[in-house]
Amino acid sequence: MSLSRPIGLFDSGIGGFSILKEAQKLLPHENFLYYADEAHYPYGEKSRAEIEEYSRKAAEFLLEREAKILVIACHTASACALDFLQHHCQVPVIGMIEPSLELAQQADLKNLTLLGSRALIHSQLYQSHLARKLPEVTLRAVDGQELVSVAQEKRSDGKEVAQKLLLGDSSSALFLACTHFSCLKPLLQEVVGEKVLLLDPAEKMAKCLVSTLEKNGLLNPQEERGTCRFYSSATSIYSIT
Repeated sequence: MSLSRPIGLFDSGIGGFSILKEAQKLLPHENFLYYADEAHYPYGEKSRAEIEEYSRKAAEFLLEREAKILVIACHTASACALDFLQHHCQVPVIGMIEPSLELAQQADLKNLTLLGSRALIHSQLYQSHLARKLPEVTLRAVDGQELVSVAQEKRSDGKEVAQKLLLGDSSSALFLACTHFSCLKPLLQEVVGEKVLLLDPAEKMAKCLVSTLEKNGLLNPQEERGTCRFYSSATSIYSIT
């Protein structure tokens, strides 16, 4: 396998850009492919079977373009399709779940609000893992599906939506369990207050990618800066280097 082959990331839209940005900081010499499955956005309103199928097709798209590792840059797709893709793909596949749980475990928490897509919250995946790993933490789960559209569609009513969901929340930390929420951090911090810790696993996920590449001997030794190509299932292909 050529070590210059790209790293493939996918999400239902722009959310995974937060993972890509952090990954490029740590891996400036790697080449990247980013696939936004906007034709099937939002994943949070789809069934588990649908999300698994969309994820399979996204993985196939990236593998056809010689991705050497796959990054599921979406909490919902990670919850619904990570096991399937790890079993069926011939390259390493990593998702958001483990880095996110590690981040939560490292924080000194008494109570935590989990903000995620509808499908993720309904899956109970994070709730069950967190209850087992952090039994002393009081957990509140919030369906933040409307905030996903605020981020993806650049809606102007983001503050009103966030206030409806979070105003009066007494948790000491807010866990951003959707990659779309990374771009809403200033707005969310304003709504919940400066004393509330925002937990965004984007950086943790990028570090997981680095360690997985190292473990599998897949780091690109090239000295020049890597390239990045972007694709969307809903529009024509576009490219940025």
